[in-house]
Amino acid sequence: MRTVAPRRRTGPIVRVLLGAVFTGALVGACGGTVAERSATSARARPDVSAFSGVGTWVDVYDYGPKFQSSPGAAPALTVDSVDDMARLGVKTIYLQAAQDDTRAEGLLAD
Repeated sequence: MRTVAPRRRTGPIVRVLLGAVFTGALVGACGGTVAERSATSARARPDVSAFSGVGTWVDVYDYGPKFQSSPGAAPALTVDSVDDMARLGVKTIYLQAAQDDTRAEGLLAD
């Protein structure tokens, strides 16, 4: 018969010390205290004003010649379409440039 030694239980002091070490490592990994990160992010905050207001998504299937219903067909999206978007208040166009489709020569659209 095999004898198994009883598991040692950690006392409250050991648990507190381990918790403090873990917390210190976590704060260090996150780049400092919350106040330090807030001050840093306030100084380095990027200008996102271009993304405020109305925006629209345009996918490659709307403008890519190879993705039209028939060869030689004009794409649904034209320069006039962009002018219409601006007239309607669109400030940002999110343009799909990559896709995985057998009709494309690569992963990036022309």
